Amino acid sequence: MNVPEPQIATQDDVRLFIGVIGDEDTTLGFLLAGVGEASILPAKNYMMVTKDSSVTDVEKFFLALYQNSKIGVILVASDVWHYLLPVYNGMIKRQLPIVLEVPMKSTMTTPLKLKEREVVKKKTEFDGKS
Repeated sequence: MNVPEPQIATQDDVRLFIGVIGDEDTTLGFLLAGVGEASILPAKNYMMVTKDSSVTDVEKFFLALYQNSKIGVILVASDVWHYLLPVYNGMIKRQLPIVLEVPMKSTMTTPLKLKEREVVKKKTEFDGKS
């Protein structure tokens, strides 16, 4: 059985990586999906933001990711994004990295619960007309 050789970064390596800034659940989810990269990048490409994290530290990490030429996409959890928006708006924009706001588990539950209530309401109205 042939086992593939491990990939080794070369000078002409053109792969781009994903950076993640978010709460523990969001960051851990992306790390489990394989986003974390420690062997090729000079610094880690993710930051778990906790209640103890300062806004300044998060801003510095975001700027470091944005200036890293190996980062192609930066994913920022929605609750962290509103802290970074003033910094991002003041920056000179480039084509890469692409910065995306991703919803968190807590922001997704409210719309899902509202949708569920709407479905139940329609079902009970339909059953009442029978």
